[in-house]
Amino acid sequence: LAPRRVPPLVPGSLELPSSPDVYMAFGGGTSVASTTTTTLTPNQSYLVRSFTLPKPLFRLIVHFLPLCRMWTIQLRNLTHHLHVDPSHVVHKGIHIMDEVLYDVKRDLPHLDAVTGVGQLVLLRDSPTYQQVLTTWLHAAGDVPVPAGLLDDLRQHGDLQGVLLRYPDVDAIEFGVPVASKVLATLQWLLVWDEERRRHS
Repeated sequence: LAPRRVPPLVPGSLELPSSPDVYMAFGGGTSVASTTTTTLTPNQSYLVRSFTLPKPLFRLIVHFLPLCRMWTIQLRNLTHHLHVDPSHVVHKGIHIMDEVLYDVKRDLPHLDAVTGVGQLVLLRDSPTYQQVLTTWLHAAGDVPVPAGLLDDLRQHGDLQGVLLRYPDVDAIEFGVPVASKVLATLQWLLVWDEERRRHS
């Protein structure tokens, strides 16, 4: 059999099947019904084109894609380990907070000038960081960080500073009260981030 020719990946208007079944090409044979012209973003165009690739190549590409962030699931897992290994919970909880704030920071060009290691440390030390997450977001019609959450995050900046200095999990032993506080702040941060994304 002659190899199938794959169209070039050019974003723009594409002829797309009106039935969503065509997007299940990697699960078996499908039939294509009538088509409609739809304007797609570049990423959407690449996704649709990728479904025309041979299955082995498509699977290989999928294996190289990064996993989506599953912070809520990670929080649930950490909660189960609270009394088993509170030090691990503290390290991982602070790490997830850092990831969440880093994602938030990428969405806010006003924070491009705030650079350094450790988002919680930066938030603790930078009035600009604090102002953008509160006053500026409120003025822009977005969901600002609640004052109580901001205070908690700043306090955890001290904790992150210690962990950056002593990164070994066994270097400092944390108890359940500290780990519980970390999980409570992380949960509050995730609730705020979810609300922020819904309104953006």
